[in-house]
Amino acid sequence: MSPNHEFQTIRTLIERNAVLYPEKTAMKEYETGKSCTFSQLKERAMKIGSALFALGAKKGDRVGIMSQNSYEYMELTLCAPAAGFVFVPVNFRLAAREMVGVLSDAEPVILFVDEQYVPTAQEIKGQIPSVREFVHIGPKARRPEGWHGYEELIAAAASDGWKEALHEDDLAMLMYTSGTTGAPKGVMQSHLNVYHTSRTCSFNNRIETDEVAFTVCPMYHVTASTSFFGPFYRGAT
Repeated sequence: MSPNHEFQTIRTLIERNAVLYPEKTAMKEYETGKSCTFSQLKERAMKIGSALFALGAKKGDRVGIMSQNSYEYMELTLCAPAAGFVFVPVNFRLAAREMVGVLSDAEPVILFVDEQYVPTAQEIKGQIPSVREFVHIGPKARRPEGWHGYEELIAAAASDGWKEALHEDDLAMLMYTSGTTGAPKGVMQSHLNVYHTSRTCSFNNRIETDEVAFTVCPMYHVTASTSFFGPFYRGAT
C-alpha cells in the first residue's frame, strides 16, 4: 500500500487541477460547445456528490448511467467516484434483457438516463429493484413523472459532497466486459487503478497540458475511459 494513499484518488486529481489550472478548460462537448474550467469542475463535483447523498445514496453505493457520450457522462465519470460512489457505465448497445443482467449484477441505487433511453429504462424498471431513484438527462418537458432532473438536482444541492474520506483502495468504477464468451462481467477498478492507468496513459502518449484530446469511443468502454483520464491527469482538455 502506498504511503500517499490519500493523494492517489480521482478526487485529488480534480483538486490538483483546480489549483494548477483553475481557469483552463477542463472539458468541452463538441456538439453543444458546453464546457467548464477545472475550478468550475471542482465546484460541480462537490455539488453532484451532495445531490447523490441527498437522494439517499451512501459511500460505496453504485450509480449507473444509460447514455451515449455527452457532457453529463464525462462529468459523472469524474464526479461520482470523487464523492465516494461507484460509477457504473451501461453499454447502450445492449438489448433490454442484457441491460437487466448488467444492472441486476451491479445493483445501482441511482440510475442516470439520457432521454433517448427513457423508453428502455421504463420497460425494465420493474426488473431492477435496486434502483431507487431515476435522474433524467434532457429537457424538463420530456421528463417522466417521478424522475429527477439532472441540472435541477445539482442546482439545488449544497457544495459539501466530499464529506466522506476516500482511500486509494476504494472502488471507483465498475466496467463491464463485452460478454463475448458469456454474460458481461463487472471489472472492479479502484481509485489507485484509475490514478495510475491515467498516469501511464499520460506519460506513454506524451500528453502536454496545452493539448486537447477528442474522445470518440463510447465511454462505457475501457479504451474511452483511459483516453479520457489520461489527458485529465496531465491537465489537458
